[in-house]
Amino acid sequence: MTARVEELLSQLEKIDFRKSLESSPKNQSNKDQQVKIKSNDSLNPQKSTENAISSQTLSDNNLQTEIQELQVQLKVLLMQKKKEKINICKQCDKISAQVTEQKIELEKVEKELKALETRSETIEKVLKEKQYEKLEAFRYALKPLEDTANTIIEEKEMLKKKNEDLNQRLGELDELKIKKSEELKKLQKQKTELISNKEKLSNYLAEIKETEYCNYKEYSQEIETKEILSAIRDRKAKCMKALKDMERKLAEVEAQIESSDKKTLYVTRPEDYIPVTLEAEIDDMEAYLNLVCKDLGVPNLLYYIKEQMTKKPFQIDEMLIKNQMELIEDKEMQTEEAFRFQKNQLESKIFDLRRATEEQEVEFLTLHSNNLPSQDIEQALQKNKKILNELRKEAQNSHRIHKAKMQAIAKWKDQNRGKLLISDKQIAIDDEEVVKIFKRELQKSVIKLDQWKSIENVINKYIEKINEKGRSFQNLLSIENERFENQKKMKSTIKELEAIRTSLLIDKDMIQKEFGKTLALEKTAMKKFENVKIELDQERNKMIEKITEKNMKSNKSSLLQIQRTYGDKAIKKIRDKESQSVKENQEKQKDEIKKKLEGLNLDIMHWESLITKTESSINENLKPEIDSIDQEVVKIKQELVVISQQLKILNDAEEELSAKFEFLMESKKRDIQRTLHRTLEIHGGDVDSKKITRLTQIRDKKAAAVQQLLEEKEKIEQDFIEKIKDTELEEFRLKAKISVAQENPKSPKIPPDSIPIKPVIKIQHLQLESDKKFFKDEIEKSESPIEEIKENLLKTEEPTIEFIESKDDQETTEIDSVTTESGINIDLEDLSSQDQEFFHVITPLLQGTSIYKKLSQRNSLQFPDYDPLENDNPESFGYGLRSIKLNKALTKIEFRVPHKPGIENSILVESLLAPIIPKHTSEMIKSQKKNWLSEAKDEPITPAINKKYKLMKTSGLMNYSDPAFILKSYSASTYLFFITLEKGGRVELVAKGYSTFKQWVDGVNALIKFRKQLARLRYKIA
Repeated sequence: MTARVEELLSQLEKIDFRKSLESSPKNQSNKDQQVKIKSNDSLNPQKSTENAISSQTLSDNNLQTEIQELQVQLKVLLMQKKKEKINICKQCDKISAQVTEQKIELEKVEKELKALETRSETIEKVLKEKQYEKLEAFRYALKPLEDTANTIIEEKEMLKKKNEDLNQRLGELDELKIKKSEELKKLQKQKTELISNKEKLSNYLAEIKETEYCNYKEYSQEIETKEILSAIRDRKAKCMKALKDMERKLAEVEAQIESSDKKTLYVTRPEDYIPVTLEAEIDDMEAYLNLVCKDLGVPNLLYYIKEQMTKKPFQIDEMLIKNQMELIEDKEMQTEEAFRFQKNQLESKIFDLRRATEEQEVEFLTLHSNNLPSQDIEQALQKNKKILNELRKEAQNSHRIHKAKMQAIAKWKDQNRGKLLISDKQIAIDDEEVVKIFKRELQKSVIKLDQWKSIENVINKYIEKINEKGRSFQNLLSIENERFENQKKMKSTIKELEAIRTSLLIDKDMIQKEFGKTLALEKTAMKKFENVKIELDQERNKMIEKITEKNMKSNKSSLLQIQRTYGDKAIKKIRDKESQSVKENQEKQKDEIKKKLEGLNLDIMHWESLITKTESSINENLKPEIDSIDQEVVKIKQELVVISQQLKILNDAEEELSAKFEFLMESKKRDIQRTLHRTLEIHGGDVDSKKITRLTQIRDKKAAAVQQLLEEKEKIEQDFIEKIKDTELEEFRLKAKISVAQENPKSPKIPPDSIPIKPVIKIQHLQLESDKKFFKDEIEKSESPIEEIKENLLKTEEPTIEFIESKDDQETTEIDSVTTESGINIDLEDLSSQDQEFFHVITPLLQGTSIYKKLSQRNSLQFPDYDPLENDNPESFGYGLRSIKLNKALTKIEFRVPHKPGIENSILVESLLAPIIPKHTSEMIKSQKKNWLSEAKDEPITPAINKKYKLMKTSGLMNYSDPAFILKSYSASTYLFFITLEKGGRVELVAKGYSTFKQWVDGVNALIKFRKQLARLRYKIA
């Protein structure tokens, strides 16, 4: 046995166990066998019976041998795992011993190095202290002389620098004065020339103004309007920039408020601090004591608790009112701020709309007085008046509602204000005291000593448990108090942020008002320009009429002749033609004058800017500079005389102090050297610094070696963990195969320990293609739970097989027909592997199953959406239990009402589209798969988890990685999916179990994929 195991171990080290599930070893000493499923057994009954008996015997032997082979592989795998663990332990122990040895040497080096460093530091410290004492005493003695010398030096340096600066400045001022005087003369001459040029242009402009008044006035008004619009445009740009900055600040404040709100949502769970087992033990003991009291006919523990509560009343209602008062006050402040903000907005809207209405009224009256069309203005005016009245009503209604709210809050506060005087610290009932009273009273009713001893032990144990629960509750209470204080601070922070937001909104409203005023100014300027233009056009028309009349009078004789010959119509045509000619001449003259005025204004503006610039240079720069230069020169000359006298006095004092310093420094230097030498001799001399350096290098090398060994050990352990994971996965797969083989009703039940292990075990691996694919997809890729794998494997019906000896020693498997449990016979002869796979996938659809179907899409509004995590009964959400089945013709999916004849409705296969799996269902399945593959125990679903999940649903912000969603997914047993149709619409279904869900999703996808081949494949179904 041991030799065989070692041989298998050596083989397993060279191969990958992941491939062992797909092909089993072949027995080269015997001929391979060929599996055939006979489709014509019904034609020869005698031969079919003989083949069945032979096939049954061979199948039993084959399954028994397969179980033995799997048991050997499992034991070999366990021995390999044990051997790997022993080798890793040896390597880790060896490295640990090396680390320990290196650490011991490192400690010795560090100890010696520390002693040397300590001695060196001590000597250095003593020397520094001695030197410091001497220097401090000498510094204190020299302090007066030093201060005097520093003062002299500073004053001397300052005076020298000042003297140099003044002389330099004096020369600069002389040069600057000459330069400025020349510039002044030049600018005065230039100013005279500029004024002369400007006067010439102004005279010419005055002549044009007298001769062409209308054109001049129109041009000047146009220039003025452009300047106003340019200024307004700048103001609008500033307002828009300010509004953008305000929006950005508001967004930042909103983000901070949202972040603070999220921090206040954290809730402490009581079960984290008070164990559930403790609660269960206390409940059991209370039940026992209540039973004892009932048997003895005495009051139970609850009676004494109520009695103590009446003696020591605890004002819980008043405490609640006190906490509610704080919340009401916060709500009152929030209501006031919201109303103030709403009021400001409404007032701003009313003000802007009222001003716009007044402007429209003025415009309407102007147009109406001039007999111009004003219907659009009138309609807009009536609309704005209507909106203005609605806004005023809204403001009144808002004020009335706010007043009612504030009155209700004030009334509640007045009614409950007296309850604020209670103390926060009230005396609570002591559990241990109540239990002791109960114990004392109960002892009077128990006569037997043995019975009392057992009851007393339970009561003492009960006291210990309630004390333990009290301590846990106190810890929880302290944590909750701390969290409450933090929430208070967070609320104050939120209030500050809300105040900032309110201030920003007010500023934003002011900017918007300013922007509205700017728009109104722009509109006013444009209206003024249009009115002036209308007046000028009227004057110009009158002038054209005068000129036309004058021209007609000059040709009066010829016009009379034309009138007698052709009539008044000819005269009218001549008048119109003459008027049009005069008008064209006026337009040409207008354009020419406009160009002249533009040129003149540009030239005048140019000369004015030059004159202004020249005057500012003369009056603001040159003249003040020349005056200041003269004053500064006089002042500098006076200062230079005083500085020369002060420097002479300071030089004499400096020479005297230098002599004193030299003498004192030499004396103190000799004294300090003698003191340091004497101190070093007392402490045994100096420390060897080279030895310290050498020990430091040794210590660093040892530390690096220890770190390297630890990293090597960690790497070995990590590799071992990865190998163990692979081995455990392989072990799990082998156990699954053994379990499936042993659970086969045709296989013998052989205990694992009683199986004899042969020196050489080889058996042909017989498995249906569907089982291979199921193992590969469902186990290796972990796409479904392990329990479902076993269930599906057991459900797979093994057809009657006949072993026929192969002539070419090659393993072949030919499947001619398959008969399902429901009596559906599928002829698989001459079909490709893809077609065979298709029939294996749709077999559950042909057999049919029970499923929940949405009864009607029209009444979907009467029922809420079904959630598998909240309810496992879809019938209360508009679903009905139906039998679903694919017909043998592969043309439609039929729905039937259970226990009723006939088909309720059906879906044509040709109209099917790919099934839709909602995100909620897919995320639920992912969570279930992770739980199936993990070994952790399921946590209980608490009310807090249910509350958190409902909060996520109502808010619409579903977090699929949240523990609340994951824990509720573990207990879900129904799966929602949709079958969509080509012409629109869909069928909503709920599967009872993951197996049904997967079978129908895969089956519908297969029908869609093989839609073009269904006409050919349907004849294979009998």
